[in-house]
Amino acid sequence: MGDPQIVVHRLTPNRTSTHEQRQPSLHLLSRENSYLYLNNCVPLYKAALTGDWKSAKKLLEKDPTMLCASITKGHETVLHIAAGAKQTGFAEELIKSMQPEVLTLSDQKGNTAFCCAAAAGAIEIAKIMLKKNPSLLTIRGGEKMMPVFLAALLAQGEMASFLYDELSQAEHVFKWEDEIALFFACLTNGLYDLALKMLKDGPELAVARDGNCETALHILARKPSIFSNKNQGLFRMLINSC
Repeated sequence: MGDPQIVVHRLTPNRTSTHEQRQPSLHLLSRENSYLYLNNCVPLYKAALTGDWKSAKKLLEKDPTMLCASITKGHETVLHIAAGAKQTGFAEELIKSMQPEVLTLSDQKGNTAFCCAAAAGAIEIAKIMLKKNPSLLTIRGGEKMMPVFLAALLAQGEMASFLYDELSQAEHVFKWEDEIALFFACLTNGLYDLALKMLKDGPELAVARDGNCETALHILARKPSIFSNKNQGLFRMLINSC
């Protein structure tokens, strides 16, 4: 790890990535295919949103290209929609028919379907995706945010903890800058259990500073709830580490 006194100028993860973003096909969004969009994409979108696999299967059999194509103006695939809507059974059926690289397709904002699952707290879908393609764990989404950071940012505590544990088992993927960003996101959004776990793994986080040059103690001093019995462990560890 780097110097524990390092200052992060922006509370965002490291922006470098070993994975290139892959874009889905946009052929269904062209003016020439407006009929297909209205009659195929719109019904498929609704089916994914509600978990209606029977209807979706018929549509995909009719036009298999929709499996890896954008079906919304935001360039989302059917898997993006199902993951964001936490339709586990639907997503599982989709993934059975997909090659691993299809799961890396990103929408207009740069988010993979795995990022959508992370943001929604869809842990079972995330597990299914990782089994199909483990690299999804480290593919950054919009604003180059790692999925675990996105989960923490949206206060998806259980998902953030799951992804952190998965990342901890991997080598050379969790940079110091990422750890700081995630740690402060946890503190800001009340994910104190994960913050404590991170502090145990890396005590030097206690003296790291965010973009405002504040430490964890500065952040927590503005949060009276941290002084409850439940969170005393985190507070004591911060004090001892400092």
